[in-house]
Amino acid sequence: MQGCIFWSFGKAVFKAPNHNRKIVWGDFNAKVAKEYGYAPNFRKYSLDEEKNDNGRRMIDFSTAMSMAVSSILFEQRSMHLEMWRSPDVLSVNQIYLVISDSHHTTDIIDVKSCRGAHHDSKNYMEKVQL
Repeated sequence: MQGCIFWSFGKAVFKAPNHNRKIVWGDFNAKVAKEYGYAPNFRKYSLDEEKNDNGRRMIDFSTAMSMAVSSILFEQRSMHLEMWRSPDVLSVNQIYLVISDSHHTTDIIDVKSCRGAHHDSKNYMEKVQL
């Protein structure tokens, strides 16, 4: 199912004109580990130590579409990387990702989470500065 979603995103990105800014933003439930072999599209500023299947699909999608995962391009304190806290309050994840095309990566100045934006939710708001 997730592969179909990335395929649909790929079709939409491919159809858009090259000069347009392309930003894909959402909850992909993807853990993108600290990938050193994919620089500059991926950097070492990920919260996750290991990637999951969706993280692998995200890497494949981003690499194939010449896009960068902007959520992990910026060095942040770990509290600003946390996007979701589990109900047991012991584990946190960085599953919401912002992906932008490589030509416009510098248009995104900063990406970080805002803890406490909604007190009832385990999800944190993500703030993207363009």
